[in-house]
Amino acid sequence: MKNFEFQKRKRIFVAILVIGILFISLYFLILSPATRPQEFHTANYFTVGIRLNGQTSNATFILPLPVYNGTPQIGCNIVTDDILRYEDYSISIIEEGEGVYVKIFIPSLTATNNDAYLVDMSCIDFPDSDSAFIPINTRQPIGNEPVFLPKNNLTSQKPGSEYSLTWYGADYHPVITRYQIPVYAEYSATPDTIVKIFARVSGMNQWAELGTYFTNSYEDTYQHVLQGSSEGWYMADGTMETGEGKYLDT
Repeated sequence: MKNFEFQKRKRIFVAILVIGILFISLYFLILSPATRPQEFHTANYFTVGIRLNGQTSNATFILPLPVYNGTPQIGCNIVTDDILRYEDYSISIIEEGEGVYVKIFIPSLTATNNDAYLVDMSCIDFPDSDSAFIPINTRQPIGNEPVFLPKNNLTSQKPGSEYSLTWYGADYHPVITRYQIPVYAEYSATPDTIVKIFARVSGMNQWAELGTYFTNSYEDTYQHVLQGSSEGWYMADGTMETGEGKYLDT
């Protein structure tokens, strides 16, 4: 009799435990930050520039822009000629092969370690509660987010350890992909003039959890340094870092 009562109480306890687990699971599926994190927002940034330490004349540069689905854009903003306007330079957007480029013509320029051309763009989006929860794909941005194209001679390097364990869970280390990308530069300059071409695009998710803020991100950059007069296409060195930070599914 006592054994029967024990088994009965055991079954009731197990049933209550199962129901409790179900309620907790429903909470995390429906109400938890994984579905709609508190203060969730996305941020995209884009910079393209030319820096030099001397004088150039009749300069033409053709530089890759961040592209998504064949369109130059950064987050919620389409990149247009007007956005890329700088000083009184001649600016146009052109397509060349797989890429979309900004073409810049600068008749004459003198600078001392200054930016000959610099455009910064950003797009920070706080989606409202009625909109779909669509974070930036920071793990696989190629084909899903704005990146520089075309990428040639890609080599990827995974981190020694995939993540570090912290008080808030897994903090993922980035996968680093190195590549080359074509840029065009044509100008006259003295032999000691140094010209640096550079660009960066990045995307980040951020939200509040456990009383603090968390992020994950990707970043795509390229640069190329020239000395003296130049004429033609060059292969700039590019680096893309993906999958860095904390993720809601871990």
